[in-house]
Amino acid sequence: MAETRVAQEPFGPGPAQEPFGPGPGQEPFGPEHEPPTDWIELNMGPQHPSTHGVLRVRLKLDGEVVRDADPDIGYLHTGFEKSFEEKTYTQGITFSDRMDYLAPPINNVGFVMSVEKLIGVEVPARAQAIRV
Repeated sequence: MAETRVAQEPFGPGPAQEPFGPGPGQEPFGPEHEPPTDWIELNMGPQHPSTHGVLRVRLKLDGEVVRDADPDIGYLHTGFEKSFEEKTYTQGITFSDRMDYLAPPINNVGFVMSVEKLIGVEVPARAQAIRV
């Protein structure tokens, strides 16, 4: 049976550990910047069930302890920012639904609040309460 190790040190770089990767002014190549050989590099996403295709994270694992996480947030960049430039405010509300199929209302609220701030509209208290 495989031996299970439990991390004794706190998560992340501490006084006894160096952060993974090159420091300022250092070359990003060479054996001093490679992870220890018993670390495992793992891709989580975009096919992982918890990410739903909108995020990819490259993890460096020491057993079951995550030692480094490198998010790739532009993995499914679709250019919504540029497409919004051609829309009117009323067209933008329906377009913001399609930014993330799991949470369209929060995208709508963000878009509407931005437009309200941009044009200087004072939102009634009842409308603010309904949004929550």
